[in-house]
Amino acid sequence: MTSAYDKPIPIPSNGDLTKPFWEAAKRGELIIPYCNSCSTLF
Repeated sequence: MTSAYDKPIPIPSNGDLTKPFWEAAKRGELIIPYCNSCSTLF
């Protein structure tokens, strides 16, 4: 038997830092930020 999830569900942030991600998601694209000097994804 399962019980109802009673904890709040976080709402994604839509600030300046995450805006490019959400705009790309609306277009059906996935973008991942990376370091310009070493190309490490973050």
